[in-house]
Amino acid sequence: MTPSNSLLRVTVLILLSLLAPSQVRAHGDHEQADVDTAIHVDKIDAANPWTSLDLLNDPDMFQFAIVTDRTGGNRPGVFAKAVTKLNLLLPEFVMSVGDLVQGYTEDADKLRRQRDEFDSLVGQLEMPFFYVAGNHDISNPIGESVWVERLGRAYYHFRYRDVLFLCLCTEDPPGTPHISAEQADWAVKVMADNADARWTFVFMHQPIWRYLDEDPNLDDTGHWPTIQAALDQRKHTVFAGHWHHYTRHERNDSDYYILATTGGGRATEFEYPESGYFDHIVWVTMTDDGPRIANLLLNGILDKNIVTGETNAKALQMFGNFTASGISFQPIFLEDDGQTSHTLHGRIINRSDFPMDVWAGFEPHPALQSGPLNLLGARIEPGQEQAIDVSLHTDEPLAADGIAPLILEWIVTFESPDGRPLMNRQQQRVPIVKREIHPCPRQLAPVVIDGNLDDWADLPFVVEQPGQILKDATSWTGPDDCSYRFAVAYDDQNLYVAVKTIDDVVINDKGDEPWKQDGPEIRIDARPDPDRSMGKGNTDFKETLLLALVPTDTADRKAGYQLDQLPDGVQFTCVKTDTGYAIEAAIPNSYLDECQGKPWDMFRLDVAINDLDLPDGQGAQLHWVPDWRTDENSPGSGTFQRQ
Repeated sequence: MTPSNSLLRVTVLILLSLLAPSQVRAHGDHEQADVDTAIHVDKIDAANPWTSLDLLNDPDMFQFAIVTDRTGGNRPGVFAKAVTKLNLLLPEFVMSVGDLVQGYTEDADKLRRQRDEFDSLVGQLEMPFFYVAGNHDISNPIGESVWVERLGRAYYHFRYRDVLFLCLCTEDPPGTPHISAEQADWAVKVMADNADARWTFVFMHQPIWRYLDEDPNLDDTGHWPTIQAALDQRKHTVFAGHWHHYTRHERNDSDYYILATTGGGRATEFEYPESGYFDHIVWVTMTDDGPRIANLLLNGILDKNIVTGETNAKALQMFGNFTASGISFQPIFLEDDGQTSHTLHGRIINRSDFPMDVWAGFEPHPALQSGPLNLLGARIEPGQEQAIDVSLHTDEPLAADGIAPLILEWIVTFESPDGRPLMNRQQQRVPIVKREIHPCPRQLAPVVIDGNLDDWADLPFVVEQPGQILKDATSWTGPDDCSYRFAVAYDDQNLYVAVKTIDDVVINDKGDEPWKQDGPEIRIDARPDPDRSMGKGNTDFKETLLLALVPTDTADRKAGYQLDQLPDGVQFTCVKTDTGYAIEAAIPNSYLDECQGKPWDMFRLDVAINDLDLPDGQGAQLHWVPDWRTDENSPGSGTFQRQ
């Protein structure tokens, strides 16, 4: 595989074009000479709206890109996508690390057709492309002969801006990872002839150094140690492929990279960068201090038409469906002080129109050990959901306070209509709490929604010391200023809520928004768990029912916030009394049944009273339990169960 004299002359011509003076930059048939690279702007002695005018335009700084394995389980269309993305990025040139065609055939015509296909792809690049041979490219002597017929040689070098590029062949001869003595001697001579190069980049397919690291006694990888010894005397970076799994290694204070894929097969279709499995382009910026390396995921390089005026509405709809899909778990509720085993209940839901692939796992927890959560590669079809139960255990019973939450990380991917995978990645904190479930008794006597609370035998929940005070907490001076008590009950038709508020001053002349004056806010979340216990009440009238009322003089007069958004059949009143005001509400059981998808069993209630004592004051908001919408929210608080 020694380069011939005629091929060396071609190398000289390539070097001449790459070594053109920095004052003259050629691109296609166009040239610019003596380009002014400074910014010209009017400056003043005082402050200016920029940090500096020192541009990163050193003529010795340049950028190039690297693509990696395309074959070995080729996934059609991925490399073509990379070509399109490279033309968006416009590096000065593109390197490769081999496995460009499928190979592994002794049919020369078939190999030529594979070469034609690949050459047509890289022929669309707007910048030079440099080939490197992989085991699929040169899998046997026939593959070697077709390579030489098309490309002349399997190892070569060039120099650009005082940087040496060394392209090796690890299929020398074909059949096993091997570097011949002839190639090693050639590489050492090239490095000696370019001793003044400020950096050396090495491109090869098989990471031979890793084989030798794992077994120093290997004797069938050829003469890599000879090349390694010469590299150790100079500043260098090495890039390889073949393993389809990204890893960076440090050797003798130098970086050695095994790249992932640009369309080649991988262990999973799921793209999870931290696993090392992804499709990428490596972006290299050569600086005075050495190369800067950035891995650009193909799916993260987007053109200007990612969303247009015409596609915006559809894109937002798809985005909403994607982000609403995923995994959710209800909190771990400690029901028994001596409990050492727990079951974590959750579900996966796909609200999109496309199949969804799921990966999920827990971070290590100081007290809880989990059973298997094997969701890698799980597929959920459009509109479907799947229940999840995970067994947990502890060596000692958990205390109710001060237990760190479980941290669940989950990633879901969707295949969009244009074939582009879309990813949603989130972390979820699964709290560990002591949940108190309150009874919701059956109401035996009829309830009339008139503001007269004589229908109620008792209002057992007394709120004289609120669970949380929002807005101006200093304006509330104690129970004599404002307090309340309430009850819940149900019968065959409705769920009922009654609230008696004691308020020394009732101000209610500021429209229909109770939080600007005196009035109650009652929220009911009737969804199934985990949505109910983990809900934060941020979507009133959708995820939660909101009764935000303003006290009136008579029971038949209704005032409050967006009352037209209430479900059909809801009845309510909020009427002034001699000591404050009274609230009664009836919510049809059919509404709760619809929320839970079955005859309702539980619901979550939050009662808050807005207390304003001065007409121009802000007032306080007195919550029975911490407001679901705040960070103080306690998952599952305010839960009632039908008795």
